Amino acid sequence: MTDQPYLPSSAVTKTERIKKRVSTSLDRWAIAGLFLYLAAFYFLDSSGQKTLFYLLVGIPGLILIPRLLELYRQRPVELTMLVVFLIYMSASSLWSGTSTLDDALKYSMYLMCLLLVIDAAARQGVTTVHVLNWLLVVGAVAAVCYASALLGRFDSSSNWALARFSFEGMAGWGDDNPISSAIVLGLTVLIAWWKFPMSGRGKQLLLVALMLLCCVLILLTKSRGPLVALGIVLGLMSLHRRARGDLVLWGALLLSAAVGLVLFDLAGPLADRFAQPNYRMEIWSAAFTQIGDDIFAGQGFGREADIMIRPGVVVTHSHSSFVEIIRIGGLIGGALVTALLWSVFVRRGVLSAGTGLFVFWFVYGIGCLSTNGRLPLIRPTIEWFAFWLPLLLTLRFASQPFRFNFRK
Repeated sequence: MTDQPYLPSSAVTKTERIKKRVSTSLDRWAIAGLFLYLAAFYFLDSSGQKTLFYLLVGIPGLILIPRLLELYRQRPVELTMLVVFLIYMSASSLWSGTSTLDDALKYSMYLMCLLLVIDAAARQGVTTVHVLNWLLVVGAVAAVCYASALLGRFDSSSNWALARFSFEGMAGWGDDNPISSAIVLGLTVLIAWWKFPMSGRGKQLLLVALMLLCCVLILLTKSRGPLVALGIVLGLMSLHRRARGDLVLWGALLLSAAVGLVLFDLAGPLADRFAQPNYRMEIWSAAFTQIGDDIFAGQGFGREADIMIRPGVVVTHSHSSFVEIIRIGGLIGGALVTALLWSVFVRRGVLSAGTGLFVFWFVYGIGCLSTNGRLPLIRPTIEWFAFWLPLLLTLRFASQPFRFNFRK
């Protein structure tokens, strides 16, 4: 036997201190990356969001890969369902007729990096309250900035009713997609609504003002899907908690909507917008026809839908994230994503004050993506904001891991 080299206790202690310092610095990098990435959805365009993700979330996430086994011990069922779903959707590229396996695996790795960064934040004491407060503050600052920029760029002759605004259209920077802008603003309304009953009188007035401002900005985007999804989820939240304060909120919300419609002459354009043909039924009908051709395994990752909605206009996806999952992964993919959602969201206390807002965030995101979403397995985009962020935050921050219980 070869004798092990002797290390003085002082050297061992120094080594441990260095390791701990490096680990703490890495966790802090991950925390900064997570919070800045959340803020990026409010202020940067899609290209800027991706760049920030790669630098501040992707790199520390890759370094933190060794922690994945420890996280698996804490959340074995949820992480198994997540990995199986990602592996299957990635493997489906093998029968899609495309060379996209490397892209699918790359996107899957990005998601694991995001989960590990969230885990690093939780290890350092970051809680759901910190995340929600940060999103609320960032959302408030963004709403004030966009409203101020919008008022500064347009004079009294500007036709607010005919224009359809995105963040970029309001201020000259930010996301250039009106639907994505509305989805992000809607989350600020959800958080403010969630925090209203547990806030003091002064904060409640500020929260109401913030909600009204965001609702006016959402109306200016003229995005139907987020508007409908927001109304439904706010109703579900009110039914869940049954607080008298929600009656005040609904009154203020309806009053602000009426004032906004009159002040900006939006009633007619919004009615026209809702009445416009959106071709969703034609797209979904064609998508379900394609699903019937490959009902069990799906068409495979990377294969575009190529649905013609009118001469010269072809869409490449189903305009619904869940329909797209089934088109790409078939019934097997649908069953796997259902199992994933079951493992993450079906647990005791998941609607508690801790992670309850994440659940409503996910329902809201799914509502938005049900009419305009792409496959969630994609590079960092608005689908991540609406689908993966609330799912992974719930997975990590829920107090009790999922456990199978076969006892009645």
